[in-house]
Amino acid sequence: MLEHLLLAGVVSALTTGSACTAGPDRVAEQARPAPPKGVAGVIVAAGDDRVDLRQKDGALVTVAMVPGWTLSYPADAGVDALRVGQFIGSANRPLGDGHGAANEVRVFEPGYLPEYGTHTLNAPGSAEGTMMTHGFVFGAEKSGGKLALQVFYPGGCRVIDVDEGMNVHVSVPLERSLARPGLAVSAVMRPGADGVMRAARLTVPARP
Repeated sequence: MLEHLLLAGVVSALTTGSACTAGPDRVAEQARPAPPKGVAGVIVAAGDDRVDLRQKDGALVTVAMVPGWTLSYPADAGVDALRVGQFIGSANRPLGDGHGAANEVRVFEPGYLPEYGTHTLNAPGSAEGTMMTHGFVFGAEKSGGKLALQVFYPGGCRVIDVDEGMNVHVSVPLERSLARPGLAVSAVMRPGADGVMRAARLTVPARP
C-alpha cells in the first residue's frame, strides 16, 4: 500500500512539475533506524513467510520473511541505467541542506523497498557525516559531468549528484520459484513495527 502511495507521489510530482527544493531533510533529523542484520546459507525450505537456511557451519536457521519477498542477483551498470520511477539507495556526502554527492548508488528490483528517507550512516568505513538515502527517483538532469537525481520519500526529498563515470549497482529480479532447496542465498533482515527481524528479499551471488 505504501509503495502505491509513493508511486502516486512520483506521478504527481512529474505531472505538476514539482521540483525537489533544497531544504533540511526532515527524515534526516530523526534517529537512525535499527541496524540491519545479514544472514547467508543454502535454502532447505522456502515459504511466503519464512525461509530455512543451512549455514556454512551446518547450523539451520529460520529467516522470517516479509510476505511477497523478492529474489534477485547483483549486476553492474553505468549511470545511464538510472531511470525516473526507480527505487534507489545511495550513500552520499552532504553538499548542503537537502543536497548530497553520491558515494554509491544501488537500484533495487521492483517490490523491494527496504526503508525510506535520509539518515546519517553509521557503517564501518563510512566517513563521518555520510548520509544514507532511500526513495523513488522522480527527476534526473545531466549537467557538468554529473547526473542530478531528485529522490522522493515520505517527509521530504533530496537532490543527489552522481558522477557520470560512477558504477551503479543494479539488483536484477528473478522468478521467486527459483528459490528452491540447494540454492545459495543471502538476506538482510530489518526489524518490523512488531520488533521481529524479517528479510524482504533473497539475493543470489550471480545469475543462476
